[in-house]
Amino acid sequence: MAGFDPWVIPPESRAKFDAQFRQMQPVGGFITGEQAKKLFLQSGLPAAVLAKVWSLADMDADGRINQHEFAVALHLIQMKLKGIELPAALPATLRSPNAFPTTNFAASFGPPLESVGSPVAQPLVSTVAPVPGPAFPVAPSPPTLAGTPHPAAPQMGMIPGVGVPPMGVGIPPKPAPPAAFVPPTAPTSPALTEWAVSQPSKLKYTQLFNSHDRSRSGFLGGGQARTILLQSGLPQPVLAQIWNLSDIDSDGRLTCEEFVLAMHLVECVKAGDALPAKLPLDLIPPSYRRKRSDSVQSSGGPVPELLGTLPGELSVEDKNLATFEDKRRANFEKGQAELEKRRQALLESQRKEQQERERKEREEQEKRERIRQEQERRRQLELEKQLARQRELEQEKEEQRRKALEQREAARREMERQRQLEWEKQRMQELLSQKQREQENISRLKGHKKTLALQIEQVENKINEANQKLADTKKGVAEMKACIDEMRVERDTKMRELNETRLELKEIGDRMLLLNQEKLSHQGRLKTVSGTNNSYSLQMNSCGSKEISLNMLRSTLSNIEKEAELKQQDVDNNNAQLKELKDRLSDLVQQNEAMMREFTLKKQQVLALKKQKNSTTTLDAWNDHSEFASADSWPGESTQPASSVTSSTGLVKYRALYAFEARNADELSIMPGDIIMVQENQHGEPGWLGGELQGKTGWFPESYVEKVVTTPPVSGFPLDNGGTAAAVANAAETVHIVGTEMKMTLE
Repeated sequence: MAGFDPWVIPPESRAKFDAQFRQMQPVGGFITGEQAKKLFLQSGLPAAVLAKVWSLADMDADGRINQHEFAVALHLIQMKLKGIELPAALPATLRSPNAFPTTNFAASFGPPLESVGSPVAQPLVSTVAPVPGPAFPVAPSPPTLAGTPHPAAPQMGMIPGVGVPPMGVGIPPKPAPPAAFVPPTAPTSPALTEWAVSQPSKLKYTQLFNSHDRSRSGFLGGGQARTILLQSGLPQPVLAQIWNLSDIDSDGRLTCEEFVLAMHLVECVKAGDALPAKLPLDLIPPSYRRKRSDSVQSSGGPVPELLGTLPGELSVEDKNLATFEDKRRANFEKGQAELEKRRQALLESQRKEQQERERKEREEQEKRERIRQEQERRRQLELEKQLARQRELEQEKEEQRRKALEQREAARREMERQRQLEWEKQRMQELLSQKQREQENISRLKGHKKTLALQIEQVENKINEANQKLADTKKGVAEMKACIDEMRVERDTKMRELNETRLELKEIGDRMLLLNQEKLSHQGRLKTVSGTNNSYSLQMNSCGSKEISLNMLRSTLSNIEKEAELKQQDVDNNNAQLKELKDRLSDLVQQNEAMMREFTLKKQQVLALKKQKNSTTTLDAWNDHSEFASADSWPGESTQPASSVTSSTGLVKYRALYAFEARNADELSIMPGDIIMVQENQHGEPGWLGGELQGKTGWFPESYVEKVVTTPPVSGFPLDNGGTAAAVANAAETVHIVGTEMKMTLE
């Protein structure tokens, strides 16, 4: 099968590459990688592809390329731009400097043996006319261009009237005229037609293809190509037609040449040209033209002329055949035998010529290879001599450079040593001054520590006094509470007696009203009745006795009212005393809060001082910490933040800030100052809390209360009996609770 070898440099391309090589101004017949890199990057190929091209072209791996290697590199770049993948190893046709493109001569000798099969068994109508010999000499035809079709040759028994014309029965056969050889007109080869896509457009779209082909597969899928084509803004039907024309092999993806063709068609449509129904010959990519021409030559190509004329005379034995059918069969068999003999002779001559040609080519190739190897050996020897001289020069330069480096290194080490000594002196002075400053700070901190110890002692004395006052106040509050309870009981008793007396007075008033009415009725009746009636005297007596009892009841009522006034005065006096006690209690609470604030401030100062001491005494470079470690060590401190008052059952105390009146049975009424016990981790409505107050439970707004916060004791200070700090911390809460209970009692 005829074809074009892409790995053979054409002569015109070789001349162009040699001219470019001379323009690069080679030194000693070589150019360096930096010189070649500038030219290679103009192709627009990725750096990885150019690196592979360099590795293939640099055959001796010396980091520079000669004229032949330069031509090989440019040829590989051209093939890659045409869409042909680079080989894994450099082909033999590119390794030899004398390689030139050759034509496939074997294609002009027709198909192999199996393509010329036995003719179809077709009965002949007449006998074969005697033919003196072949019409043209059977010899190998001259070499033709690759892809040029061969002239067609009819076969025996396939086309009637060409080799053996039909003869009528009883008509004597007459010799057929020699067939003149008229070669058919060779059509123009598709491979020789110039591609309609211009070179700038091809380079531009090849670069676009390479930028989208990130996997370097050599193809763009339908999705990738569709995205690029849609950017042109053409309608979908037009893009679909462009896809059908571009996808020549109908594999659902575009190669580099197919992609360039598609973008060229998009440009044509934008310019106003109409799309062809079928792709013209000048738009078919060159690689696909080669495939088509090769397939035509391999499958449907013509075969060379193998048939001349049949033998001209029949033997005597043929004339003795009994029937015409036997004569026809014998004639046919002889013709077939002659055909087979000529075909075998032709094939044998072709085989011998092919072997002779291959032998000559091998000898020529071996001769060229020997010449090339000799040239290569000479060049290698010259190169080795140059390399030896260059190595000697480099060794001398390296020795001089090494000596200079040793001198510079010795000078640098001496300067470094001087610099190190100077730095150590400066560092020693800095450390001495720092030690002096640290000792002064320690002395100042010792004095400050003593001052703070005296202040803490004074604060502890004040706390003890406040605790004593608080204890006395609690005792007085308890006594006052007991007195208030007794007065409450007595008040309740007097109020009950007063209510009973008022009820009795009301009953007496009602009875007096009835008696007055009876008296008036009796007086009226007395006026109308005679005075001699005995019942009148009885009524008058009873009326007098009732007036006496009425006067007694009036005196009793006045005594009860006086006694009630006295009780009211006692209650007012008690209220005044309670008010005075509340004022004293509020003063004590304020004093306690002031002392707590002062205590918190002092504690913060002590903590800050201790933190400062810990930060200043980190690492002791002079080992002078031991003189203060035993006498001035601070006690361990375990601080914890202020927390809400939480009992062991998970209840938290809340203090009411505003009054809230319950609107239904689920809500809880609170007053300012009330202490409500609330369960932790509730899951109620946002903004509401559920708690207990005086045996009642219910919900109340969270914004109406605040959590009771106390300050836990600080273990870092030696307080009296280990519990005074806790007592002081809970003092405010206790006073507040007592005041709240007193307020509830008074109400």
